[in-house]
Amino acid sequence: MARIRTIKPDFFKNEEIAELTAMYRLLFIGLWTQADREGRLEDRPKRIKAELFPYDNIDIDKGLNELQAKGFIVRYKGNANVSDRILSPEQPANEVNCIQILTFTKHQKIDRINENLSQLPEYQGENTLVENKSFNSLVKAGEGKGKERKGKEGDLPQAAENDPEFSDEQNELFRKFQGWMLKNTPTVVKMEKPLTIKEFFVLRGTIPNSNGKIVSITKQECQDILLSIENNKNYLKKFRSPYLCILAWHKRNT
Repeated sequence: MARIRTIKPDFFKNEEIAELTAMYRLLFIGLWTQADREGRLEDRPKRIKAELFPYDNIDIDKGLNELQAKGFIVRYKGNANVSDRILSPEQPANEVNCIQILTFTKHQKIDRINENLSQLPEYQGENTLVENKSFNSLVKAGEGKGKERKGKEGDLPQAAENDPEFSDEQNELFRKFQGWMLKNTPTVVKMEKPLTIKEFFVLRGTIPNSNGKIVSITKQECQDILLSIENNKNYLKKFRSPYLCILAWHKRNT
């Protein structure tokens, strides 16, 4: 279902976007209207063309590839419970081809009351539908071109090494969350005290905090709070770490 989305004036001054043809810039905007609240939609070029360009001759598949090459989207394949959905005939029943619009939740004001949660699998940093070495390295390192992928003081920090106190699976979950922060909240990432893996799992309710209490904040809520804090100068000045910011923001709004 198409949705009303917001476009910022700075969109037209973005030098990376300016390198795309006018039609592919319009395609990028059109994807926003087709995406769910997490910035995901099914990767079905024919269907996208029917929805966005019913009267134009445009190569949607090529346009999606160019948007991925520029680091605006990622095309990937994921596992999903699709028993209640209709898939194209050529697609396996346990797989779904998806598009993730990167930094979508940072730039869009989501109606969380009327918009349902995403039914599509989250991008896990692998299984891209179109191989693009420069893009893959950008995703893995959490870096990219343009102001939106850099902090105030240059290069962003790299992901931490495995913490022996936590399992490989837990370390991997934390690395993925770090990657999300690097792409979406670079200013928060560069606070004086970075988020640690222990703090991450305290927030998720996996281990108790220093007072022995369990604090359970969902991953989505953590992300929403971090996005809100990213441009909130008062919080960035008042607190020294993302962990304290999340706790304070959560307490204030619950």
